Amino acid sequence: AVLLAAHPAFAYWSVGALETVPYALLIVLAIRDHLDERDRGQGHRSAVWIGIATLLRPEAPLLALAIAIDRRGRATAWLGIVAAFFLPFLAFRRIYFGEWLPMTYYAKTGGDFIRQFDEGWNYTLRFLAQVAPSFGETAPLAAGFGVVMILIGLAYALPRPRMRSAGLVVLTIAVAVLIEGGDWMVLHRFWVPGLVVLLPLLVVAGRDLAVWNPRLRAVVITCGALLFVSFVVGGVRARAGANGLAVNGAGYRHAHEAVGRFLRTRGSPDDTVALMDIGIVGHISGLRVFDITGLTEPAVAKSPGGFLRKDYLADLVLDRRPRFIVLVNGFAIDARIAAHPRFRSDYVQIFERNHRFNWTPPGDYTLRVFERAGR
Repeated sequence: AVLLAAHPAFAYWSVGALETVPYALLIVLAIRDHLDERDRGQGHRSAVWIGIATLLRPEAPLLALAIAIDRRGRATAWLGIVAAFFLPFLAFRRIYFGEWLPMTYYAKTGGDFIRQFDEGWNYTLRFLAQVAPSFGETAPLAAGFGVVMILIGLAYALPRPRMRSAGLVVLTIAVAVLIEGGDWMVLHRFWVPGLVVLLPLLVVAGRDLAVWNPRLRAVVITCGALLFVSFVVGGVRARAGANGLAVNGAGYRHAHEAVGRFLRTRGSPDDTVALMDIGIVGHISGLRVFDITGLTEPAVAKSPGGFLRKDYLADLVLDRRPRFIVLVNGFAIDARIAAHPRFRSDYVQIFERNHRFNWTPPGDYTLRVFERAGR
């Protein structure tokens, strides 16, 4: 628990306002009750926890299958309870949205599988570098050390009945991350549910090693203390580093919040703004949003290409005639919109703010607000 609380990814996503930590909690509850049920030879409460988890993340059914493997022939009724949560939700999604999977899944997949797998692999290596005693570094040596640590944890867990389900869950999360290609957000939120399971595996392996040979107890304690200090230092660097969370927080207030307030003052609730960074701007402005990355737009999400690389014509945006368009340099769709003749003739820039105004060295992530002329 101490190591988990000290890890920067867990600390950050505990207040990150997404499904990450509730989802991790449900997985831990499911594993805990599964072990108790397997020892007693009865009970299905763990299926309720994993059933609820299927409402939070699209890869949760894979975790249900991983736990079912460990139920040794007594999985049919258990999987039926999971299905009682998942299948009605799946049917509702299909009836209401017309899709089996959430729009975010389509928006974040659809590109070349090899490239997506490679991104998931690099995402995992960066995460594992933070599991090792790297003090916030993500160098290849730290990543390699993290790979060794996770392999030790899995090698210890999978042959042991009391730990097998946890090991299977970690493996399944790894497969899901590789397939999904990771995430663009900081501090590896896709891996946080795996971290919650992985750290106890490492701790138990160290404890059992000290029991097997008491002379190694000091070594195990030293390793644990080293990890704790590494996590704390990594967390401080992630927050207070040159371009860390505090600097970026100031950037969001300077740029995104300012754009949102500007649009709220200049526009009306019936107006539409087309942009990529929809969260803060959409919330503060109160305008209708057309998300050019596809998170909320089916036509964009179903276009070929991976997340932030969707390949579609700028006409898809311009045909909606949004009153405002917010563009950022360095992204393909933003560049296609900016180069389109209709955009160049119909829109004029009225406001801009650089999110990275305070970076070291200075960076350029400027939100440029354009308004349709003669609207």
